[in-house]
Amino acid sequence: MQGGTVAVDVTLDGAMVSFADGEPLEAHREGAQWKKGRATHAGPWKTGEITGPIRDVYHAPILFVYGASDPALARANQEVARAFAQIRWGVRVKYPIMSDDEFFARGEPLANERALFVVGNAKSNRVVRELEDSFPIKIDGDAVLVGKQRIQGKELGAAFIRPNPKRADRYVVVVEGLDAPGTWRALSLPDLLPDFVVWDSAVAPARGQMILSAAMVRAAGFFESDWSLPAKVDDPLATAQRPAAKTEYDATPYLP
Repeated sequence: MQGGTVAVDVTLDGAMVSFADGEPLEAHREGAQWKKGRATHAGPWKTGEITGPIRDVYHAPILFVYGASDPALARANQEVARAFAQIRWGVRVKYPIMSDDEFFARGEPLANERALFVVGNAKSNRVVRELEDSFPIKIDGDAVLVGKQRIQGKELGAAFIRPNPKRADRYVVVVEGLDAPGTWRALSLPDLLPDFVVWDSAVAPARGQMILSAAMVRAAGFFESDWSLPAKVDDPLATAQRPAAKTEYDATPYLP
């Protein structure tokens, strides 16, 4: 917002901030004080259209890249990428989908014009390998590493959204499994997701649902404003008793 033809004084939390003629009316808070101008940050920051959560990626053009580097995971990665590239509820959208081999063979830049939705862990997807050093969540041996916390389980995997470390005004979404079953289990995730989620086989009842309901995840939450992990990432209800998941077979049969 631009100032008018005269100087402007603005009172913010009881303190006066003066703007000269034509000076942009922009201010930010540092501790208890308001200062003129936009806030600056050393690293990525949640701002503008890059704030998450995971489904926010669908508001932008997307390039889906599945990992084909590891033959044991290639099919799972491809099928999961194609599933996430489909928009439900009768909307037809065709997103470009390619393998990591095709991505680099075609000269696609990591600092891509489109948001990158990559499926596969660093072993199976070269795009993940190239970017993983900046990710706070990654596959590490037989576990998902969330910060310094190691999470193990059956059908284990993780998904998260971040600013692309090569282009901060574009998203990168990563969906990765410890193995093929962990990757396929991503198809059980509900529609409504936060910035990051780590799952195992206990997420199965959420398939096709809007929310977890009877399902459980191992960790989930929203990144802080600087895209760092929150202090607590565990699902607070992971050890609580959940209602049994209902299926079509639970309905009372029709009796004439």
